Amino acid sequence: MRLALSIGFTGFAFIALIALGTWQAERLIWKQNLQAQIIARTHSAPLEIATAADIASLREDTHHYRRARLYGAFADKTLYWFTQINNKPASLATIDKVGYHILQPFILADGTAIAIDRGFIPARLKGKPPREIKDTSIEVILRWADKRNWFSAGDNLAQETLYVRDSDIMSRYWQVALPAVLGEVTTATRTPPYGNQSRLTLPNKHFGYMITWFSLAGILVIISLLWHIREHKQAQG
Repeated sequence: MRLALSIGFTGFAFIALIALGTWQAERLIWKQNLQAQIIARTHSAPLEIATAADIASLREDTHHYRRARLYGAFADKTLYWFTQINNKPASLATIDKVGYHILQPFILADGTAIAIDRGFIPARLKGKPPREIKDTSIEVILRWADKRNWFSAGDNLAQETLYVRDSDIMSRYWQVALPAVLGEVTTATRTPPYGNQSRLTLPNKHFGYMITWFSLAGILVIISLLWHIREHKQAQG
């Protein structure tokens, strides 16, 4: 009975550990493919977006992380997304690492609006007029609106502060119709807002997790084998 229970427990635990290792291997391949897709899309020629029809043609499964050139002008409306700086300029003081991404609606020539993440500003600059862009076109990386989850803090619209880049919230606050897609400015600048803040490298710890689970499965087999050898010797002794 004791032997049967030991074998049964070991077998169950071994199968569970192998399943977890296999799942992490599958996640590793998925993450690597996703990273390769991001690299390919960000290195593609920019899409030209000037009208509502151009925006309507965008699809998350094919255009997420694609570069695009937009034609129009920024509206005099702002919101601030509380987050971290991804690509820190060398000149940025340590105290200025805490801050926000500034969000503004960009109005195309036909009046269609799209939310634009212009980049990072230190917290001390919140509420001050953003640097004016006189160009009639900007280059962005297309992203789809963030998904709110249980851990997302509640937005503080009284302070113009968002914790999730939610297109519906921005649309209601600015009173302009917005698509789910938004743009992140790609141009790196020496003065805030600091553009080029797109996070293009995905965290990938699945290889380490995979090795851990498979190693535990191997260790379990070795320990079980040694235990059974000892039990067998004691039974014979």
